Amino acid sequence: KLFWQMQQNGVKPDQITFVGVLKACACLATLEQGKHIHAWIIESGFDSHVSVGSTLIDMYAKCRSIEHARQVFDKMAKRNVVSWNAILGGYVQHGDGEEVLKLFHQMKQEGIKPDQITIVCVLKACSNLASLKYGKQIHAHIIKYGFKSDVFVENTLVDMYCKCGSLEHAQQEFNKMPKRTVVSWNAIVAGYTQHGLADEALKLFGQMQGEGVKPDQLTFVSVLKACGSLVVLEQGMHIHSQIIKSGLESDTFVGSALLDMYCKCGSIKHACELFGKMPERDVVSWNVMIAGYIQHGLGKEALKLFQQMQLESVTPTKVTFISVLKASTSIASLRHGKHIHDQIIERGFESDSFVGNTLIDMYAKCGGIEYAR
Repeated sequence: KLFWQMQQNGVKPDQITFVGVLKACACLATLEQGKHIHAWIIESGFDSHVSVGSTLIDMYAKCRSIEHARQVFDKMAKRNVVSWNAILGGYVQHGDGEEVLKLFHQMKQEGIKPDQITIVCVLKACSNLASLKYGKQIHAHIIKYGFKSDVFVENTLVDMYCKCGSLEHAQQEFNKMPKRTVVSWNAIVAGYTQHGLADEALKLFGQMQGEGVKPDQLTFVSVLKACGSLVVLEQGMHIHSQIIKSGLESDTFVGSALLDMYCKCGSIKHACELFGKMPERDVVSWNVMIAGYIQHGLGKEALKLFQQMQLESVTPTKVTFISVLKASTSIASLRHGKHIHDQIIERGFESDSFVGNTLIDMYAKCGGIEYAR
């Protein structure tokens, strides 16, 4: 608004103005406005400024137009480490780890020295690709460039080792850290949980609290998953009480993890009570509750909840349809199954292999073998 007001007042923008307004477009993810500003930049002759070019790349990446971001990057006559970081970060955001690694190699060939942000981007690319070999090479770069003392880099390094399946290296790096933040603890706790070492995850959670580090939403989600894996209801309830004290019970992400923990620990009653109290329920919350009913042999209740979900205008996902098909199978209801099949076709999920296999199973078990074929 201020930018347009500035134009109306006849004040000519400079490169600093354009950088500021491009950042606003990036924050709001307004691609069309960003393109309009880009055209204005070219008209004003500021497209050759490195800072403006770097911010354009960042804006396009955050507006989910990596093609435009790459075009701007490739056209830049001069590029600094900020420009490289912007394009690397864009490809990380879009899940293209291979392109990040190619660009990092090109960056080194062009003699641009990476900084901490570069290293974090490349480590995230290694995580996305689960490439332990390349991750270890980046670790060597971290030592070479003296980034070992950077907490942000160290946290990403621990996370990379966890996601690449090397908990031993992750733990070694975690133990060496002179300063550990809640992000550091979250990385290692989540790593153990993801790799099925729930006992270790809960021990680390206890150690974290013993060191006076306050858990956040991500911590609680990881330890609730650990409780669900171990089927330790009492410990899960104790963590629930900590969540309430922390004021995080209303967080949708935490709420869904609590529901899942109660369902997996055999307490559908607690899950139902919690679901009823949730101030905001997203599709994940509904999916967890529906799956919980099926897990406890309550197929009819799962189908009723699916109906309620639709009445509340929550759009079902593939996960929802797989669950309600299982509910139809559990009560041998061909009528319900056929109705759900119609909705699957309407939503365009019939070609999904998981949905298709569940449909075949439902028809076969509900006496509709001709439909299964």
